[in-house]
Amino acid sequence: MRLWSLFWGILSVAVLYRLAYDVGGRTVAIYASLLMATSVIFIFYTHELRQYSSLLFWVAMIWLLYHRLVGQSRPPR
Repeated sequence: MRLWSLFWGILSVAVLYRLAYDVGGRTVAIYASLLMATSVIFIFYTHELRQYSSLLFWVAMIWLLYHRLVGQSRPPR
């Protein structure tokens, strides 16, 4: 059961890397993902049976999608 929390945690670090890369570049993305991956609270929640790490993933995914939607030069269809 804890494997799902670890899975969502790894995906959330990857999505945060992509979001930070779009916003600030490669250096910012590396620092942001390292900061999140080594955070004590994040490590604690990836070991919980509850799905707090999936919540972090979905929040980062929504931020990424919103940033890409707002950054488009033409409106979506």
